[in-house]
Amino acid sequence: MAVELFASSALGAGLSIGLGAMGVGLGIGIASSKALEGIARQPDAEAKISRNLLISIVFMEAVAIYCLVISLILLFANPLPAQMKALFPSTDTAVVQTH
Repeated sequence: MAVELFASSALGAGLSIGLGAMGVGLGIGIASSKALEGIARQPDAEAKISRNLLISIVFMEAVAIYCLVISLILLFANPLPAQMKALFPSTDTAVVQTH
């Protein structure tokens, strides 16, 4: 049972960081594209558009950092396997001898 818990934790960590990074990458790409279009249409508003773009990129990167923290918690500080092992002691770790 412990192996399944560790495997599911690793799968969850991989999905968290993978999907989080993919979403943030797409968001930053779309935001940058639209900001460049806006600057091309109104060059005099470049400072305002750039400032708003950088603020939005910071918020998007915060989501990626949250995904990284969740992944690290799932991999290294996950209390679930220890609790499950205490609740359901596994018979595969103890040697059962029958005579």
